[in-house]
Amino acid sequence: MKFDIIKPDFLRSHKFFSPYYKFIVLLAVFISLLRVVDKEIMNKNKTLSIIAFSIIALYFIAFILNSFLFTRIGNIEFNSEKIMLNKKDIQTEFLHSNIKLIKIKKEQNNHYQIEAIPLFKETIELKNQDLKKLKKFLDNNDIEYQHKSIINWLNE
Repeated sequence: MKFDIIKPDFLRSHKFFSPYYKFIVLLAVFISLLRVVDKEIMNKNKTLSIIAFSIIALYFIAFILNSFLFTRIGNIEFNSEKIMLNKKDIQTEFLHSNIKLIKIKKEQNNHYQIEAIPLFKETIELKNQDLKKLKKFLDNNDIEYQHKSIINWLNE
């Protein structure tokens, strides 16, 4: 089984947009603080008010885009004997015997954080059927795992 390793926060980690993203965030926070303390600067100048609204709107659009855009940075492959991690043109292999526990935790949508204690921690993209296949694979190879979710947390 092979799954993609992903890196969320596409806009924040994108080389071209990253400095602008930080600048937009700082401006949006500054403008929001000015509005909270009720400074009359925004009300006196209509152009400044439009620019401030545009910056805050741009920040929220970037925030929403950042929540579902991601970058594929490698893949993880589960074999019968080992787990192979290919990330940034570096291949790493881990034997099943070296893994004490695998934790699977849902982050958002189809993004899951998989942590093989004590070896690695990555974010991967899994569909519901892929999650079932992964759990079946771990059961068949006698690898202990925990699927962390809100339902499991309430049952504890």
